[in-house]
Amino acid sequence: QDKRKNDNLEHRAITFENRFQLIERRKHGFDAGIRIIYGQSDGDKTPNELDLRAMAQVHFGKDKKWEFRHNTILEHDLGENSRHGFTLEFRNQVTKSIQPPKYLKSLRVGVESFNDFGRLRDTAGFDSQDHQFGPVMKAKFGNGYYIQAGYRYGISDDAANHLAKVFIGKKF
Repeated sequence: QDKRKNDNLEHRAITFENRFQLIERRKHGFDAGIRIIYGQSDGDKTPNELDLRAMAQVHFGKDKKWEFRHNTILEHDLGENSRHGFTLEFRNQVTKSIQPPKYLKSLRVGVESFNDFGRLRDTAGFDSQDHQFGPVMKAKFGNGYYIQAGYRYGISDDAANHLAKVFIGKKF
């Protein structure tokens, strides 16, 4: 759903996704998988989207408190007004587990980068792409509740100068 300032609430798309875990940490020392996402757009002349995401998570260091997460995202437009070619994006995050306050179950702090290279068939230079970097914090509460907060600074000309995020959720 989408609601812009001084505008009506509009339906934007319905997405379907499926995740497949291909490698498990307990057997191989790291987790890896893929996620396939199809977005059926609801809008005149708006293309649908198909995403393929390869994901990996590795714990490292003597005490395994460090974690590296990587996502490679390939996206392709489908349908009316679709643009040819794939877009490529990398997302990386390195965090360390630290001693949480008593009211938290766990706490991780670190840095992350988002790198959107655009369409592979006509990639432009670094400053014409979207590259962001900044700190991130992830906390878990009891009963499956969690929060993730972060700030990213645009390090390329085409990126937003500042981006703040807060995710609040509950695992089922």
